[in-house]
Amino acid sequence: MSAHGLEPLTPAERRVLALLAHGCTNAEIADSLVVSPNTVKTHVSNILAKVGLPSRHEAGRWYWEQLEQKRRNRPTRRRERQLGPNQPRKSPETGDATPKRQRKFTRFG
Repeated sequence: MSAHGLEPLTPAERRVLALLAHGCTNAEIADSLVVSPNTVKTHVSNILAKVGLPSRHEAGRWYWEQLEQKRRNRPTRRRERQLGPNQPRKSPETGDATPKRQRKFTRFG
């Protein structure tokens, strides 16, 4: 299987793979993308060859796994809020980690 995810696939192959993963037949994919069924068969064959999978069912499952992995690797809004503007960042001049913004906290009462 490909370690590079969906990158080796062309945009047309990605569209075919997405429809294939949703359970569409070659005829349904051809109608949806306005191409011939033979073109869809060619794209499916290319997908299987590039990804190294034996069947279209495996390719559909692989597609969902790739999307899940991509989703897990993407930072969530919550994680972005937690990191926020006060996280240390490296200065371009010195390479030292310096806070982006410093707050002064005072206690009342």
